Amino acid sequence: MTTLNRAALACLPLLLAACGGGDAPSSSASAESAAHEQAAALAVPAVAAGRYVLKNVQSSKCVDAVPPASDGGAFVQSTCSSAVTQTFDLTVQAGGSYKLVAVGTGRVVDLAASSTADGAVIHQWTNNDTNAQRFVPQRSQGNRFALKNAGSGKCIAIDGGSLNDGAGLRQASCSASGAQQFLLYPVSTTGQGVLAIGRYALKAVHSGLCIDVENGSLDNGAKTAQAACSQADRQLFEAQPAAEGTYSFVNVNSGKGLDVSDISLDNGALIQQWAYGGGANQRFVVTNDAGALRIAARHSGRCIDVSGVSTLPGARIHQWDCLGAANQRWTPVPAGDTPPPPTGTWVGTWGASPQGGNTSFNQQTLRQIVHTSVGGAAARVHLSNVFGSQPITIANVHIAQRASGSSIVAASDRTLSFGGQATVVIPAGGEAVSDSVDFNVAALSDVAISFYMPNATTVSTEHQTGLQTNYVAAGNVSGNATINPSATSGSYRVLTNLDVSNSSLRGSVATLGASITDGVGTNFDANQRWPNVLANRLNAAGIGVGVLNQGISGNSSLRDGAGPSAENRFDRDVLGQAGVKWVIYSDDPINDLRGNPQPTLEQLLGPLQRMIAKAHARQVKFLCSTLTPYSDNVWTPSQETTRQAYNNFVKSSASGCDGVIDQDLATRDPSNPARMLPANDTGDHLHPNTAGNAAIANSVNLNLFTVN
Repeated sequence: MTTLNRAALACLPLLLAACGGGDAPSSSASAESAAHEQAAALAVPAVAAGRYVLKNVQSSKCVDAVPPASDGGAFVQSTCSSAVTQTFDLTVQAGGSYKLVAVGTGRVVDLAASSTADGAVIHQWTNNDTNAQRFVPQRSQGNRFALKNAGSGKCIAIDGGSLNDGAGLRQASCSASGAQQFLLYPVSTTGQGVLAIGRYALKAVHSGLCIDVENGSLDNGAKTAQAACSQADRQLFEAQPAAEGTYSFVNVNSGKGLDVSDISLDNGALIQQWAYGGGANQRFVVTNDAGALRIAARHSGRCIDVSGVSTLPGARIHQWDCLGAANQRWTPVPAGDTPPPPTGTWVGTWGASPQGGNTSFNQQTLRQIVHTSVGGAAARVHLSNVFGSQPITIANVHIAQRASGSSIVAASDRTLSFGGQATVVIPAGGEAVSDSVDFNVAALSDVAISFYMPNATTVSTEHQTGLQTNYVAAGNVSGNATINPSATSGSYRVLTNLDVSNSSLRGSVATLGASITDGVGTNFDANQRWPNVLANRLNAAGIGVGVLNQGISGNSSLRDGAGPSAENRFDRDVLGQAGVKWVIYSDDPINDLRGNPQPTLEQLLGPLQRMIAKAHARQVKFLCSTLTPYSDNVWTPSQETTRQAYNNFVKSSASGCDGVIDQDLATRDPSNPARMLPANDTGDHLHPNTAGNAAIANSVNLNLFTVN
């Protein structure tokens, strides 16, 4: 139970930010005083009387009172906004029940005709103090509640579990359905979003990562960064009302408050922890921004911000001008609301590097099939809108074992959530990582990941050369064992990664390259790319290393085009991968050599050496590949000279490579080393066929992965 000081307890029934002196108790507070305050806190109702927004867990939309004020007026769900019609005053009634009054219309939430039937309408009515207008909040976790009618014993639900604006409210037999679960966000009478007193992790909307006190330090001046959310004490903060309508955030592990370093007014000043003294650089103005929070330092007016809009763990937290960007919006995750991942570490089992695209969907389900490299007892997925110019809404995300074709094994199906919610809005340029879910992932198996796109949406982030049949179906059918596909695709859209939790794994290897790495020349739906064959070999040898194919057909090392260049995407597509310990850099320079103008050797080596330095700075082993021959394709003797010089360099001790995969030797024609062996050649004299891909994978020394 959170220990609250008396000023905070006096303020608690109102849940407003206007209480002064509500700072966290000092470390010298007596045990007797703390015990009295804990006892007082226990007497506070689960939901304090006050003004709230009611946000449905399944749809992520807010309950809205349809004007004008009239008996029988509708309640519907609508996209959350600052509209007064989406606010409700909760007042305590007899027997632990509450009356809910729509602020916008003055009418009371009412069960039509005091019905006991499933499907009875929940509507607006003049106050009559009957049980039809009394509801008992039943907490499921955190600030998530079902609203059970005191008369019928049934719960408020979104009609039909709809995800759409305009869906009405009805009663239904109470269940654990997300359609019956509501997040209660308290608001002040001025509409400024505030936070209930309690413990929270602060999760960045754009990255899905949480504010973390580095190394779990107890010291003044310890810096903060974003890290994978774990619900560890070093990531939990006591939110308490403070002076001038502000909040303090005191770290549960250290007892120290979030603090703007040096009381700076400047952009870029780091957020650290420091013994809490109530200074303006330790107090923050909290406002609601479409279900997330903006947190601005009282002294500077600048917002808590993830530096560089980074989505990578380790990015510093600092203050910056409040711009409303997704890296300045924080989801408060109540302590215990999202369980920590199981013991072990996250390791990538499948990946597909994102690139630009342009495909439209509307009220359709995408079911995409991924082939794993390693297994685990829990899973999470990564969704990306990194090339989008508009936010996209993703709903009803499921993961299941594939049966065959577009069908799944029904008993294996699990629903994925994002910050405890069934729907996630991914901002333009952003990414989202799901919460952990218990799900048995087998190595070298097919997993189906399905999600619903409820709105007309242009998807601008995809992986084009998927070489896998994926499915599109009409309607919201993500959880259906069988679907009726209206279209198929060989690309992956929005989906970029599947991670597993398994403490026995050694880590993952990212294979960075172009079309040869991406599998061009291998068969569709066959998983014959050389990274797939490498995964087969690692599993057969009992070496627990995930293999992540980060190849993009047409990619190069020196220029953007088919996706950002290898160097420009290195931070995200390699260093940002879960559990990455190794990278194999493959065929990008071939596309540079075949370009116009032809680069010099020195130009090719520049990106290579910079990527090696970055990898080593993160303790990631960099394994270099020689470039495969292609003399019967677009080729000149000058290109061949540079190719061989590049190959000689990566095999030399001066290269800085931690190992070499000799793809040239594995695929070339011994009688003519400038060309590919015909048995390995697809016929275009550039891309290896299935046999050529196997030859590349078989040339990899597996001992490279037995020592981290």
